[in-house]
Amino acid sequence: MHSQLVRPALALAAVASVLLTTGCMSMPANDQYSRHELMQRQTEEAGTILAFRHVRIQGEGSGVGALIGASAGGGVGSGIGKGRGASINAGLFGIAGAIVGGVVEDRLSQTDATELSVRLDTGKIMSVVVPGKLNFVIGEPVRVLSGQGYTRVVPAMPAQPAAAVVSSIVPATAR
Repeated sequence: MHSQLVRPALALAAVASVLLTTGCMSMPANDQYSRHELMQRQTEEAGTILAFRHVRIQGEGSGVGALIGASAGGGVGSGIGKGRGASINAGLFGIAGAIVGGVVEDRLSQTDATELSVRLDTGKIMSVVVPGKLNFVIGEPVRVLSGQGYTRVVPAMPAQPAAAVVSSIVPATAR
């Protein structure tokens, strides 16, 4: 009887570890770039923050949670009863495990994001949802970077004297 309970407990521990690991994966932050974005042209527009609010990005189930939940539930159910009863329990617990596993995966894969409303210097108003809980100030000047299917909103860079700009572009050996 003891080994019949240990096996399902190990299966549940495996389910929990896989679901927790997938729950830690998220979208890249607004200040992170992927390798394929390097050296890619982006357009830049100046604007001002009109409004922002924190939102949640809905989780996307890959089916892994449901599959692991069904397997674990079936393992637990098969350890309850004998013969035909164990088979019926395995099926019922497998279905319940699939439902619970799918819900857990969905919840763990949700991420935080920020919906921004920006008035561009051209007068147009645009909205975009960016990953992470960002805190802007209403009226804050920003840069809207777009390209390769991405749009980012980042704080405007402070103005620099022309000499500082040139020295940051031209290598010291060329001066």
